[in-house]
Amino acid sequence: MIALKPQIRAYRLFSFRRCPFAIRARLALQAANVAVPIVEVSLKAKPQALLALNPKQTVPVLQRNDGSVLCESWDIAQWAWQEGNPDSQLFACQVDPAMHSLVQFCDNDFKYWLDRYKYAERFPEHSRVQYQTYILDCLGKFDSLLAKQAFLFGEQPSLADLACLPFIRQCASVDLDWFARQNLAFLQPWLTDWLKHDLFMYVMHKHRDQLGPHPIV
Repeated sequence: MIALKPQIRAYRLFSFRRCPFAIRARLALQAANVAVPIVEVSLKAKPQALLALNPKQTVPVLQRNDGSVLCESWDIAQWAWQEGNPDSQLFACQVDPAMHSLVQFCDNDFKYWLDRYKYAERFPEHSRVQYQTYILDCLGKFDSLLAKQAFLFGEQPSLADLACLPFIRQCASVDLDWFARQNLAFLQPWLTDWLKHDLFMYVMHKHRDQLGPHPIV
């Protein structure tokens, strides 16, 4: 186990524990060793401080020490990777255009079908079974990448792995039995390993009120 020392601090992170975008931000900040207090938001009673910082009223929102604000999870993740201290022995520290492209696919195509699959009753244009077909096409893209190597872009996890993980997890949780029956021989163990990883369990701790130094294996 390698204990990382914090390199930088941020003023605060507005987060919601189960939101995949917020999970992405927390994973990146923790992996990059950015120390930051967490303000856990109730979606039914959002604090005025959040509303003042982000007119869209969404999480995550990172308020930095200089007063500047980041309201998009991928922007927060990339900032953490650039300004923090991801351990090069554990993570691939460069973010290249291919990684950026995959995250855009995750946030657009995959998220579009994921919302319809998860909330099929709200989108009656197709059945849940039909939405599963579209979702399986998206999952196949991740599985194909993992067929070539241990992680999405090589033998080390990258920021792209951390960015896509929360959405793949959310997709699997809609119907665990269905997900387990699919021919996703590389994606399924990748997800299982991440869900048992110290980093993921740390940022998902129910009463976590701060990110900071923590041993990561």
